[in-house]
Amino acid sequence: MTGVLAQLISLAAYGNQWLRTGQLPDGFYPGNPAFKFCNTVDFREVDGSNELLIAIDPYFWYRYLQHEGCRTLRLYYHPAQERPSAREHQLAGMIGGNGVWLIEAIFDDHSDFWSARWQVTRKDDPNHLIWSVNHGRTYVRQPTVNLQFNLAVAAAGLLGALGAILQFALQKQLDTWADFFQKAMPRLGSDTPAAGYYYEALVPQQDYSLEARRILYTAASAWAFGGMGSWNDQYFEDPKDNQVYDQVSARLYDAINSAIVAAVNSSR
Repeated sequence: MTGVLAQLISLAAYGNQWLRTGQLPDGFYPGNPAFKFCNTVDFREVDGSNELLIAIDPYFWYRYLQHEGCRTLRLYYHPAQERPSAREHQLAGMIGGNGVWLIEAIFDDHSDFWSARWQVTRKDDPNHLIWSVNHGRTYVRQPTVNLQFNLAVAAAGLLGALGAILQFALQKQLDTWADFFQKAMPRLGSDTPAAGYYYEALVPQQDYSLEARRILYTAASAWAFGGMGSWNDQYFEDPKDNQVYDQVSARLYDAINSAIVAAVNSSR
């Protein structure tokens, strides 16, 4: 899973915990791995080229949302526009290649949508805190979306996609990738699906059912899409192999995205 997406998930999930209880884990910011390598995570109102800083960190942002009457936070995802040359899963490691991921702040009669901008501002920082992240409220007072997907359907889609891509990896003797996908699959049946995952604290565990956590951490662990050296940086001489490779890759990519939305947006 990309760091950009991990941060959006954690901000939404822990924001809901704050809005419901007024509590957050000690050291949530900047201690949660979703903020690793970040020197700034702030929040701004965006109006064209004008930006107004409204919260210097997630704590202030949650208080701001609560004061404004926000009821809950949800993930929003919209696939990238299809391109003749390549599909979204093939461009996932390129700037602008991913679909649209936003945080939806839901109020009684509307929603606001927040997008993230990551910039390298301290490339030589001795502690590797190279990123400045600005979350901007770019869509204001919009109709509420609140994406909700069935968890059982998401789990079945994820399992089927993982099985298909694993079979292909084994057939083509891509042993490293076969091992990668095989390691993700047991999380769908684990009683501790977050164990051993880098972003183990991705969401507050107590706010999600075991089914939702299984789906989320399986999807996160199966994320194989990125730049050079990733799963979508493969090529086969046989056009038929490339066709199957593209099919199983797109299937997994779509299943992962649907599973993440289904799981994260199922919180109470």
